Amino acid sequence: MNTVLITGSSGLVGSAASEYFLERKWKVVGVDNDSRADFFGRSGSTYNNQPINRNYKHCYIDIRDAEKMNHLWTRCQPDAVVHCAAQPAHEYSKIHPLEDFEINAYATVKLLELCRNYTPEAPFVFLSSSKVYGLNVDGHDYNTIDETIPIDQAWHSPYGASKAAADMMVQEYGYEYGMKTVCLRPNCMTGVAHAGVESHGFLNYLVKCAVNGEKYKVFGFGGQQVRDNIHSVDVASAIWECVMDPEPAGVYNIGGGPSNATSIIDLIDRMHVRFGFPMTVEILEQERGADHFIYVTDNSKFQARYPGWKITQSLDQMIQEIVDGQSTSKISEAVYGYGSTVETTTKL
Repeated sequence: MNTVLITGSSGLVGSAASEYFLERKWKVVGVDNDSRADFFGRSGSTYNNQPINRNYKHCYIDIRDAEKMNHLWTRCQPDAVVHCAAQPAHEYSKIHPLEDFEINAYATVKLLELCRNYTPEAPFVFLSSSKVYGLNVDGHDYNTIDETIPIDQAWHSPYGASKAAADMMVQEYGYEYGMKTVCLRPNCMTGVAHAGVESHGFLNYLVKCAVNGEKYKVFGFGGQQVRDNIHSVDVASAIWECVMDPEPAGVYNIGGGPSNATSIIDLIDRMHVRFGFPMTVEILEQERGADHFIYVTDNSKFQARYPGWKITQSLDQMIQEIVDGQSTSKISEAVYGYGSTVETTTKL
């Protein structure tokens, strides 16, 4: 039985990937210390996302702990590595740039070295980010965000820069050492396992606010910013394709594409009209620094390389899953029977 080591195994994609590999009769060694609870508080915790399966072993380890990770690697000798662990939020990275870089960039190089030294034939799939492009994506036509867009000479936020650094090093280990390294650059990922908070997990957090009758804050652009959304199961299946047939130094965008794209304002309206959850919304004039205005993924490169892969979850399916995952006891009666209200304030 093959073994895959998955970092960030309790997170949105890590837990989906764990289940995906377990269903295909792999052993999974999961590494996750629930750092999201430290980043975002209790509401950001993913502790309860660990699979219950005799072929799953959970290791509560900080990926920056070189000694423990070295010991784990030599013991499990993984046949594949899926690196999902990260500090994922723009705002947190601005306040804690050193911690952000240590987790996202430096720890990634440490993992690459462990793979190179102990399991050099193992595919190494890195969950990068659409934020590696920074604001270079602005000015491009709708639905043209492909891998030819440069990743330098643009504002990224420390998070985007640290992910870009890691992305480049993952590629370099493919070029320099011939390792089977692959970078996947996802846009907005979601699913019921996402512990969405205001600073990270856009779709999940918005739906939670709608269901629970909480105010949702929109940061800039008048709410016209557009994102495409992809379910974590579809990201997990993309990871599986890369492990089964890795391309050294491969780089692929991965996202929901045009069919799963929506502006925030349209999504708020959809929550009211289609799902019956009117929302109270506060629109702030100031956008988050280095935030994309319009980002819709071009999946054509990945689909050409892996023609068996496809998007299986629609936007409405994703929303319904999150709605169903919320406890009905938390739904405020005040939500029903009222239209959306919008406040406009200036963020100083």
